[in-house]
Amino acid sequence: MKQFLTYILSALLLSSCIYPYEWNAESLPTDTVVIQGNIVVGGTSTLSVSSPHGIRSSFVDPVCTPYIEDDKGNRYPSTPESGIFRNVVPCNFMFDTSEAPDDALFRLVMELSDSFQYDKRTYSSKWLSACPPPSISGIHFASDNSNVYVSVSLDGGPESSGYVLLSFEETWRFHAEFLPQYVYMQKGFGWSILSVADDLGITDPESYFNYWCWASMPESPVIPVSMSDNGGNSLDHYLLHSFSRSNNRNHKRYSILVRAASVSADTYRYLKNLDETSEASGNLFTPNPGEIASNITCENKPGSMVLGYVNCFSPVSMRAYLDNSLYQPRIVYDGLAVPPTGNQRDYYEGGYRPIYEMSVPGAAGGGYTTGIAWGPERCINCVKAGGTLEKPDFWED
Repeated sequence: MKQFLTYILSALLLSSCIYPYEWNAESLPTDTVVIQGNIVVGGTSTLSVSSPHGIRSSFVDPVCTPYIEDDKGNRYPSTPESGIFRNVVPCNFMFDTSEAPDDALFRLVMELSDSFQYDKRTYSSKWLSACPPPSISGIHFASDNSNVYVSVSLDGGPESSGYVLLSFEETWRFHAEFLPQYVYMQKGFGWSILSVADDLGITDPESYFNYWCWASMPESPVIPVSMSDNGGNSLDHYLLHSFSRSNNRNHKRYSILVRAASVSADTYRYLKNLDETSEASGNLFTPNPGEIASNITCENKPGSMVLGYVNCFSPVSMRAYLDNSLYQPRIVYDGLAVPPTGNQRDYYEGGYRPIYEMSVPGAAGGGYTTGIAWGPERCINCVKAGGTLEKPDFWED
């Protein structure tokens, strides 16, 4: 995620264009503060505070106490209530704005003082309203011979700004690459390869070996989209994501949660510029310091430099599921080997486990070796492959 090293200048004051600009941190005042907040009406709001100077900062263990307020007299305290940021490491806060009225104006207020209380400042954003959210009308799945494609359709509504940010989270159920027929374990005074069914009498090998798991990917980088570039005030089957048909997302059941929020033209232009230059733009509702020209001021020291921006969103979301009908099975030989009998203990100590009898490709030009193949434990244990046995709360079978 892009940090405070890239900021915004309005290059031409008579135009509405906004361009990214790489500041030299050494040229910034030592009391410069980087503030990035997202007021999420109907969800969890976030704030990140840091300094671009590290140990050169004029603040000594600065203490931040932030809150969000609306023009109806409501105040939304932060969790934690206050925090200290040191060097370039940001101090992060969250606010419960799930019950915030969608017709209100909001602003972020942050009181900042150093540990000796010598320098006390109050920073505040402009009063902001959430852009009317779009309506997600559908999430669609399609495929060709190689890939699965995920697209989304949405309507911006009559009050739309014409610009949206899209983001998504993925969760899927998958299995380990192999369900083994053998185990290597101590028997008597020695170690032996034993049959799962015949020697151990295991009738449910899928549970014994942690065969089925859930996996997930965190929220994707933001995708800024101009609906006018796509034919009007809506999106129809806008391509959002794709993955191989042989990917383990297709093993059993796949879920995607799509989020959308309307943004201003200036926010869209900057994020689009950032996206086109292959810069990381963070995710839809996570702080990303310094990416938009600041709308924050220091109330009791107006000359203080503030970098960052506070956004106000009213997001919408939709979840969709896909079964395994598009899955293309594949044979995985990576990491497999048929070890000589005398080397089996070494393989076991090295994290390898027996699977079942098969023919495994040898070294280049060496043909195949047939026998009980061994592979890394992740091949037979989905937890070792990065999954979890815990079923997500939202999951629908």
